[in-house]
Amino acid sequence: MSYAAILQGQQSVLESIAPCFASPEAQIRALGEHWILETSRFGNCFSVDEAFKIADRMVVEIQGLLSIYLGLHSSISVSSMLTLGPNGEPVRQRLRDSISLHVYSAAGLRELSESSNATSLGSALVARAADDPAIAEGLMLIGERSLGWSQIYDIIEFLGGEKAISSSSLGSRSQTRLVRRTANYYRHLGRRVPDPLPTNAPTLAEAQLFATGLLKRWLGTRL
Repeated sequence: MSYAAILQGQQSVLESIAPCFASPEAQIRALGEHWILETSRFGNCFSVDEAFKIADRMVVEIQGLLSIYLGLHSSISVSSMLTLGPNGEPVRQRLRDSISLHVYSAAGLRELSESSNATSLGSALVARAADDPAIAEGLMLIGERSLGWSQIYDIIEFLGGEKAISSSSLGSRSQTRLVRRTANYYRHLGRRVPDPLPTNAPTLAEAQLFATGLLKRWLGTRL
């Protein structure tokens, strides 16, 4: 028995991102009126519940890539699971609640769908996440929602802090320090005497772009 996760999201978004994930490890494609996620990881599943767990984890990883490369947040979810027959035909469907969404970077879409050795960058990164715990952890830091200040701080710490980020040429030490200090200020607003906010503090949108840029360059070093 095999499975395919039915994805919920804006149809134009699903159609656009499908070329980014087109390998046995992670394939998004149309099946009738649905868009589905298929993966070789489902081959080890003995129940729909196990397939749901794998699909949910993969959607978080995929959503992390979409956030990093396209600036696209909360765009897809697993709405239901198809059980497939021996010839790949749907034989039953388990339903579940779902979500939808929105606007993204065309340049990031092109980058994530670029192929090397017949594998798109998106598929290659999802495949590496299965073997490289650091990639999986980095994508989980992004998750399915737009980045907040605490996540931005955690990303900088995950990448080793300002010194490591600078020495590995992922970003400048001064800009990393500025974003980190700003994120630290906002994540500790409940303190009676919080650390001072830098006078030239970036906006949340600017800090989000900086943090996802760091992760994008770091991912490039893991392939």
